[in-house]
Amino acid sequence: MNALTFQAMKRRGFNLEDTHLKDRDKISKLLCTLALAFCWAYKTGEWINETTPIKVKSHGRKAQSIFRAGLDYLARILNHIDTWLEELFGAVALLFETRWERAS
Repeated sequence: MNALTFQAMKRRGFNLEDTHLKDRDKISKLLCTLALAFCWAYKTGEWINETTPIKVKSHGRKAQSIFRAGLDYLARILNHIDTWLEELFGAVALLFETRWERAS
């Protein structure tokens, strides 16, 4: 999970290194925000994988990570918020749902 989180913060996700921030307070606030965004994207990706499983390639790995699937989905919603408002509310609800609620 640590490698996934690291990749999400770097080139495969949020491009943290592109900020060039030096102020510790700003970096701290940004990391807190990115941690929440990571959790949201990952939970959304889990939901996507449960509803429509991510394809597995011939080498046995998923075509995209659960995080990436969630991040792409959220980006699509947020880039077209006027037409995807209902889906946005559903994605926000995932943040407050436990695994046990989904199972029942």
